[in-house]
Amino acid sequence: MKKITVTTLSLFMTSILYGQSIVENIKKQFSILDSINYIENVKSEYKQNIEKTIKETNDLIIELNRNDSLNLQLRAAMKYNLESDISKNASFSDFISMITNSKILFVLNFEIHTTKIHTNDYFKIEPHYFKYHLYCFDKKKYPSNYVFFYSGELDSYSNYPTFSRKYLSQVQYAYKMVMRKEPQYLLFCWTLPNSVVYVLNDKIYVYRVMQRKIYELDEYVKLFSHTIRKD
Repeated sequence: MKKITVTTLSLFMTSILYGQSIVENIKKQFSILDSINYIENVKSEYKQNIEKTIKETNDLIIELNRNDSLNLQLRAAMKYNLESDISKNASFSDFISMITNSKILFVLNFEIHTTKIHTNDYFKIEPHYFKYHLYCFDKKKYPSNYVFFYSGELDSYSNYPTFSRKYLSQVQYAYKMVMRKEPQYLLFCWTLPNSVVYVLNDKIYVYRVMQRKIYELDEYVKLFSHTIRKD
């Protein structure tokens, strides 16, 4: 019985120390962040993305004009859609305005190793330079715009990546509730759906968006491992 108790205590202490080391690593990542330089690099990345999008779209339009096998009506419709995509996604001035006129919070991206969920080694910080998403908050502490990166590349901007208006409303509410707690840091994980992750008092918490319930990350990962997308 004594041996079992000692083993259990040892595992418990290891879990605490591991949790502390994660938070220390998070603190380190934020301490070395050059926020001004990072935002400038995000702007540059966005501009390059625009230029690439415009070139690729224009190339497609040229190919459409050369393709005699398509009837004129279909060709015109496809050309219109391509040109609309450019106008919607390629406004650099709007992007700069979005970044400049909002309160920016840096949100650190991390990964969950699904093969290591039942160990103390499942947490990994994104290794790429663009490891921080940008959240633009309005005066009411609602996130109004976003800049997301995936595997170090620009993934989406302006809107939260969801097709559900109901979920968008719930996630905005979740962030407002979390921001009222004045967290130390915000985190994000692509493989953790339905969640807002944050650090408060040197502990990592997960706010489950639709259920409006809060868990410590370690507890959440164990309880809801079936909902975590595979890496």
